Amino acid sequence: MIFGPDELPVLEDAMKTIHAVTLGCVAAVALGFASSLSAQSSSFDHLECYEIKDTLDRSTATTDVIPDVPPFVAALGCKIGLPAREYCTRSAKENLQPPPAATVGGDEPGDYFCYRLACPRDSDLHRAPLESGDQFGRRTVLLRMPRRLCVPATRATPTPTPTVTPTGATPTATPGGHDPGCSFDGTECQGFCNTANRCLWEPNQQRCVCPPVFDADCDHAIVSCGGGLCYGPGQVCQPNPQATAQLCGCIAPTATPRPCNNALFPQCGSGDCGPISHCFNFGSFCGCEPPTPTPAATP
Repeated sequence: MIFGPDELPVLEDAMKTIHAVTLGCVAAVALGFASSLSAQSSSFDHLECYEIKDTLDRSTATTDVIPDVPPFVAALGCKIGLPAREYCTRSAKENLQPPPAATVGGDEPGDYFCYRLACPRDSDLHRAPLESGDQFGRRTVLLRMPRRLCVPATRATPTPTPTVTPTGATPTATPGGHDPGCSFDGTECQGFCNTANRCLWEPNQQRCVCPPVFDADCDHAIVSCGGGLCYGPGQVCQPNPQATAQLCGCIAPTATPRPCNNALFPQCGSGDCGPISHCFNFGSFCGCEPPTPTPAATP
């Protein structure tokens, strides 16, 4: 097509407009790509693999493993060793020190079972070089035999256990009372908690409680036995002289008789008045009752 002299300015204006729109689109795409990389850097695109004890029976399966791209090649007639050795799940890492050398993002994977893989000798890549990089830097690695096959897994969703609460009742700890599920039998705390095997005696609160952490009891104390809680008043968490795995144990020291005037009123019966009298509640205080006169013998 041939344009006349009058049409050239119009054509130039149109080309400028197209050029400006094109630059705007490129900038938008670049900005979107950068945003995508930024989002990927904090996404769950890592695999965290755990060593497991699988309940599958020991056996083998055979398979052909077909890679997606070169330099990897098909490995035919490989054997998969059951049961699985690892379980991998997606995760993200934070606070990496030293900071990563590069920002590399990937697709968010799912869960995987990883099995031991044994392939024929012709699957060996004989140290074929592969240049690749991650957040720790770019380098060249030498490829040998495939050793692991990770298979996608479907994780079961746990069924929550319903908590039955009586109508109109809210299980809360009452001041001066005991935590829900705990009771005191006069000697030790009874009942079980989610954070500890048993309810524990809190000497500062003078009641049975469910501790906020599982290792608050004396049996699990690992730093200092003196900080462990026991099961009843008067018990003291002390080093276990015959310790093997359990370093601390609760010991009930021999009780020292409390003088009658220091007894816990109105429970005066625990006070000590010596062998010839006993501690008595006189209505507002504890005191030693005068000894009963011994009747004179009848001649």
